[in-house]
Amino acid sequence: MSKQHKVSPGDCIASIAFANGFAPDTVWDHEANRALKEKRKDLHQLVAGDQVHVPDLRQRVLKLATDRIHTFRRRAVPETLKMRLLDENEPRKHLDYFIEIAGVRTAGRTDGDGWIEHRLSPGVKEVTLLIGEHEQLDLEVGALPPLDQESGIVARLRNLGYLDSEEVNPHQLRNAIADFQKDNKFDTTGLLDDQSREKLAAQHGS
Repeated sequence: MSKQHKVSPGDCIASIAFANGFAPDTVWDHEANRALKEKRKDLHQLVAGDQVHVPDLRQRVLKLATDRIHTFRRRAVPETLKMRLLDENEPRKHLDYFIEIAGVRTAGRTDGDGWIEHRLSPGVKEVTLLIGEHEQLDLEVGALPPLDQESGIVARLRNLGYLDSEEVNPHQLRNAIADFQKDNKFDTTGLLDDQSREKLAAQHGS
């Protein structure tokens, strides 16, 4: 039976679809989710309280021989975690690291531009990044708010090193935006105009 899913922090279309047996596009492109799709633009960036329509799961009946091995593959699994490591705006290239998910560690290395790409299940919401013996980052997968929300602006500025906390006052946010504009040779108005918004999304990677 179809249902309405109320989005909680950390939910995205991929995780909601996976939990209900669908590929992400099946849910995202459903007619009942058209208004949500037009509002949020990105299926990985929802806001707590959003309503997602989950359609009926259709069953398929297959007739198969009993004396053979049959392989079934689920579409659109896994997802890709993509992030970039910087130090004073310089990429941390060819850096060894571990990704830990539910106690299981996988080794990796950043590329020449400091990027990490790691495949993971759409149902994963918490990932730990370990670098050397002393660096640990606890990541909430799927929790990035859209850029049209103040929380989304704060999250991206914080990830890029312009803010130290998620809790900021208007003065701190304005100064952080001005610093970002100054570094990118924009007018330092402290207001996130269209040009600054596009640059923030591009520099952050989403």
